[in-house]
Amino acid sequence: RRYNPQTRKVQQERYEADIEVGPTVVEAFLRYVAGVTGFSALAGWLNSRGHRTTRDTLWSAETIKRYMDSGFAAGLLRVHDPACRCNGRKTNGSCPNYQFIQGAHEELIGPEIWQQYVDRRKLVKESAPRARKGIYELTGAMACGGCRKGARTAGRANRRAREPPGARSVGRAVTWEAFPGEGVCVRMGAGEGTVGAAVLERLGAQAAVLAELDDAVRADEPDAVHRMRVAGRRLRSALRTYRRLFAAGVTDELVAELRWLGSALGRARDREVLGARLAARARDLPDACGPDRVAAELERWGRAEYRRVWPEVLAALDSPRRRALADGLAALLDDPPLRRRAGRAAGAELARVAAREQRRTAERVQRALDGGAGQDEALHEARKAAKRARYAGETAVPVAGRAAERYVERMKAVQEVLGEHQDAVVAAAALRGQADASGEAFGYGVLYGQELAAGEAARRELPAVWRRAAKRKLARFG
Repeated sequence: RRYNPQTRKVQQERYEADIEVGPTVVEAFLRYVAGVTGFSALAGWLNSRGHRTTRDTLWSAETIKRYMDSGFAAGLLRVHDPACRCNGRKTNGSCPNYQFIQGAHEELIGPEIWQQYVDRRKLVKESAPRARKGIYELTGAMACGGCRKGARTAGRANRRAREPPGARSVGRAVTWEAFPGEGVCVRMGAGEGTVGAAVLERLGAQAAVLAELDDAVRADEPDAVHRMRVAGRRLRSALRTYRRLFAAGVTDELVAELRWLGSALGRARDREVLGARLAARARDLPDACGPDRVAAELERWGRAEYRRVWPEVLAALDSPRRRALADGLAALLDDPPLRRRAGRAAGAELARVAAREQRRTAERVQRALDGGAGQDEALHEARKAAKRARYAGETAVPVAGRAAERYVERMKAVQEVLGEHQDAVVAAAALRGQADASGEAFGYGVLYGQELAAGEAARRELPAVWRRAAKRKLARFG
């Protein structure tokens, strides 16, 4: 049972371990305890796997930290210390005086892992990032991406005296404007709190997801193809959206190879989704349309199409191009060729990019709403722009928190409406192609009409959804 301080009543609640989410919680603790990741990376990892908070929002570094610090996963309850002299005025979590008591719910992690987590949190709080080199992913990145000259800045007082000639400090990063006899160096290292660090963290999290899913896709595990495809999209979107942070042309080949991998995965995934969509709708047809026969026929067609293109997926995963892509991503993250602008403050720069992507989406949405020939293609382009804006917002979530989450939610709503329209267009085209060879032409015709209606409904819904996402203040994360 749980005490609610607002109502002053004990809530009658029961907590049970979720057999699907529980192992993910355990893995999150193990990752943190091992020192290979921080809260921001954990939030990105959870979001990439489709997990959401109890409010159905994206995880951020702050929300995952609060959850893990609560001790709930260890079967504990964190309560305000009754001996504290604040008299309950700071019981919203800001008071540092608290204690853990044993809860009645089942634990997900044992006492040993919990103690390791507590020890690690204490270490992180009491030591500087540079003192934890083995656990801080960007340690040592404060160096010129071109000449590899090291940054020697430390404290504010002696920073200027210790900088290399021609250097200019930006937060914890140093830019090299010129070196005598060595020409002009336009690159820089990524410091903590910079947009370069935020983007590298995003790329690292998604590259890890992409690598982890290889075996799951080969085993044809449920939803594995979809998750790998999404990770590839997020990587490609980040490399395109933030390409100006990197040396000219560095990201072009990676973007092209990620597009190739996405195309290879997409052919299988699209047929899987299309077959499932059509079969589900067929089952709801009136009896006069033969719903069972139509659904069975569409299911057979969907499975046959999936099996037909599945060898292409395996061939892509086993190809030298896939291995080269993995090596290229690893090389970029290991030695990022960042330019000077990567040293800008993360919050302001991520908000600026989000506003730019919002304007870009607005242009495409307006073009689509104008109607005329090619409206279906215009709506599809608007959907891709909304998706790219959403991904830009996701990159900002660890930095901007709830403001960026709200931006993501609005852009996701636009993307989903436009996605429903695109799915209806593709489904209608597939039904036209299959109807002639089917013995259930009437049922196919009714389904075709339903898909046309679904596309029209999405077009009517778009203006209202877009108005909520078009507000300029939405991209003001500050």
